[in-house]
Amino acid sequence: MNFRYPRFTYIIRTAGLLAILACILFLMEMGEINMNWLLGFSLIFFMTVLITTITPIFTQHEIDTDGIILKQGVGFKVSFPFSHIEAVEIYGIRPGIFGLVSSRSRILLASGNKGLVRIKLNHKRRFGMLLLRRADEIIIDLEKPEEFVKLANEQLKV
Repeated sequence: MNFRYPRFTYIIRTAGLLAILACILFLMEMGEINMNWLLGFSLIFFMTVLITTITPIFTQHEIDTDGIILKQGVGFKVSFPFSHIEAVEIYGIRPGIFGLVSSRSRILLASGNKGLVRIKLNHKRRFGMLLLRRADEIIIDLEKPEEFVKLANEQLKV
């Protein structure tokens, strides 16, 4: 079964970035600004918009009979067999900034503070796409976290 990234977070992120783009276009109309600097900044901004608004479309976590597959954007895909998973539970604590790895071996793959789920592994694992960081806990955000936890726990008991 597939579980998607929260759409509300995606909509807010896209609207914010488009507002910043509108400000850049407004500044381009002013004659006193160095156009080379503004063009470079606009290019970097456009690439940031593409990365942050397009990649969530490819975020989709799955539970199958073998384990849990986490797909975050276009660069992060990892699977865990149920034999490597200790627990899957709703996570009510606000994790902080997206993507930071805390000293407690936690990886945050959540862009918001709602619909959080914690996947606790039996042992620490290295994540190549995160500069070989070691972690035994992953936090994700979902549209339907209760369904994800229920289905995962049913599979863990089998």
